Amino acid sequence: MSLKTKQKLSAGIQKIKTVASDVYTDVRLHWKKPAKGNYISYREIGAYSVGGMGVNMIAFFVGYLAFNTSSLLLASTIGIRPLHIQTMMTINTVLNVFFFALRGKLVDNTRTRWGRFRPYIAVMGVPLVALTLIYLFLDFETMSYTEKLIATFAFGIAVAMLQPLLTDTHGELGSCLSPNTAERTKMFTIYSIVFSIAPTVYNFLIPILSDFTGGYTNINTYRYIIAPVGILGLGLTLFASFGCKERVVTARNFVYKAGLLEGCVAVWKNKDWWIRTVSGFVGFLEGANGVLLNWIYVYDTQDMVTYSFLVTIMGSASFVAMVLCPFLLSKLGNRKLLLYHNTFNILFVGCMMASYKIPLLFFVFTYINTAINNLSMVYNPVMAAEVKDSIQYKSGLRLDFTLGAAGMIALPITIATGYAIPYVYESMGLAADYNVLYDPAIRNNLFYVLCALSVLGAALNLIPFFFYGLSREKHRVIIAALKYRAAGEDYAAGKLSAEEIKDTVELYNEMKGYFEAPDPDIAALKAKVKEARAEAIPNNLSEEEAEAAKRERAQRIKEAKRQLKQAQTLAEYKKSVKEIFVAELHRYEQPLTMAETQLATQIAAGGADGIFSVNLECDIQVPKEKQAALHKMRRRYERKLRAMCKRAKKAYPNGAEEAAKLFAAAGSEEGISGKSGKEITQIRRSCKKFARTYRFYLGCEKLKSQAEASRHWDKIEQIYPEAYVQAEENRKEEEAKERASHAAHKAEIALAKARKAHKKSGAGEFDPRDYGLDENGYALIKTGDELQSLLDREHAVRALAKAKAEHAKKHAGKFDPAEYGLDEHGYPLKKEGEECTKSSRG
Repeated sequence: MSLKTKQKLSAGIQKIKTVASDVYTDVRLHWKKPAKGNYISYREIGAYSVGGMGVNMIAFFVGYLAFNTSSLLLASTIGIRPLHIQTMMTINTVLNVFFFALRGKLVDNTRTRWGRFRPYIAVMGVPLVALTLIYLFLDFETMSYTEKLIATFAFGIAVAMLQPLLTDTHGELGSCLSPNTAERTKMFTIYSIVFSIAPTVYNFLIPILSDFTGGYTNINTYRYIIAPVGILGLGLTLFASFGCKERVVTARNFVYKAGLLEGCVAVWKNKDWWIRTVSGFVGFLEGANGVLLNWIYVYDTQDMVTYSFLVTIMGSASFVAMVLCPFLLSKLGNRKLLLYHNTFNILFVGCMMASYKIPLLFFVFTYINTAINNLSMVYNPVMAAEVKDSIQYKSGLRLDFTLGAAGMIALPITIATGYAIPYVYESMGLAADYNVLYDPAIRNNLFYVLCALSVLGAALNLIPFFFYGLSREKHRVIIAALKYRAAGEDYAAGKLSAEEIKDTVELYNEMKGYFEAPDPDIAALKAKVKEARAEAIPNNLSEEEAEAAKRERAQRIKEAKRQLKQAQTLAEYKKSVKEIFVAELHRYEQPLTMAETQLATQIAAGGADGIFSVNLECDIQVPKEKQAALHKMRRRYERKLRAMCKRAKKAYPNGAEEAAKLFAAAGSEEGISGKSGKEITQIRRSCKKFARTYRFYLGCEKLKSQAEASRHWDKIEQIYPEAYVQAEENRKEEEAKERASHAAHKAEIALAKARKAHKKSGAGEFDPRDYGLDENGYALIKTGDELQSLLDREHAVRALAKAKAEHAKKHAGKFDPAEYGLDEHGYPLKKEGEECTKSSRG
């Protein structure tokens, strides 16, 4: 190893030691009290993380009661038929629609001195574990099949309905511990590391210990090996419920929201949402092979020690996917990544089909396929967020919860397709007695069919995404259009900040640049790539010249491909800008939109009590082909106006003027400041009633204000230079604050480390100046040989203490540090002819 390499390695090791030391000191300092500017201490992060381990352990334990046709407890051990398990799952799915709303209302209306979520974390684990334990200790040997079925359904439904009150509330608690995004990110990073400890341990130990109780097909394994995991989890959940504090930041003012049906209709009109939903219909086929690795080691090799190691290794597949996915997303984009994902999924499931008789090789392909599938854990939320932005652009509504409600339209298909795999099980001889899987003939045939179904599912899942049109470029244009729209509304309301003006105007100019750019010649660039690839290397060149020519050709191919990619990106931007951004710029100049705005303005101008005398008129001239659409729109407005007037007379027989004023006041924090909790509750109730009654009127007001706001862009562009300067000043100020906060944090750590070093040295009174620090921990400004780092001083103190200890052992008179090559402060003495400063570490 060269000297330079050794120096780099030594420097790297020293840097790691320094970082580790800083982290340790930071944790020790802020274990109970958070750092300045933060909200949560390390002890609270630890409590949330350990509580998460407990929640995970309870979920793991009660998860064996989940209705799943591949369940080793329900199917293999208790002996419930796959079709009956699927029927119970269907009933559970339908009931969960109602329990979902019930649980949401229950949690949303929980107000205790302990918070909204912590009481559920503290309490709900007990009934979940108790119900599962009672079920496991039932005397199944004396029960008839019908009695087993009834007991399984009753306990399984109870657990399924209660479990989200534990798991979901713990997840929501994490988002309430700190409103600081950076701190929340750090917290979830630590949480993910601590949280992963529990499944790693019990997934490794349980398969090994199950050999002593008869394996996964013996009820005693669940009673005496798996049950303790859930019981231990009960104790760990208390860390989260008693060791954390909720810090919910909520506005006190009333926020008008779109109706559920209105939101669902907006979702159903989105093509990309339907493509994602349709692809999910075949998910039951794609996951058909998920149980095979388990069955291989339970029913074939019966080698649970090897299985425990493999399950532990399998846990790292999700980590690999999470590390790779951000890079792949930036390199390929969401649509290409999804297409590659499904293509490779087909390939590796095919490899699994060919290797299921060789367990270890099958595991390798399963691991790779699992890692590929886990990419969706990262890109699915990204794509879902992009679809939400697309829906918001087209409908004007920001919908989050509604997407789940809109997805209920696919519930009948989901229920029907859920019976496919159970039907395959039973048709191939796997019914109530799962012991037939010990028969190689039945097991191998079933394995082959399940792998084939997975390949078919992956192929079917791939097809819809060839029509997925929400590319990375198109999504950026949608964001630009949304920012342009929001800028006009915020300017009209006087809430447009300098940063928003700067960002929006710059994004507008970027879109304008794409629109005005000349159309790229894609065909010519493709021909250029083809020509570069076809270029031949002359035969009369020497070996070195041929290698140089090959490198030059490779470089030309790379450059041609880069130009082609840039041209394709530009073409996609030009197309999207024309369809989306330019349409947004001229949105209220279209005849039909102008007509609709005129109708909405007439309704909004009447006021809450003036709607009864509104007579809708429209004098906007539209092309002949648009006249039928205009007539239909006018009739729709007249119909909705009549219906709203009817509701308003019934709800407000004496007029709604006071309710309208209260609704307007409740829309701002100032309007309800100084009100008591009871008064605010009454105001919210009144506002909800007004919003339900006058929903159409409020929609007309919104359209009117948006049309007026769209005319402010010229004014926004005029104030851009001033806003740019202000935004830059604000940015520099924020950066300075951040640097100052970081420096204060470092100084605190440095002072703590200096105190620790001083304590070890056994010297007299602590003086931070001896360590190159002031009383607050900041480095003193010195020059020349007086300049010394905290780390140098720490080394010197330790060296001096070590020398004194050696001298004391020798019992040799007065201590002289020079005898040990040190000066009176512990720094190495200069050697003759050597240029060395006091800060040298020797």
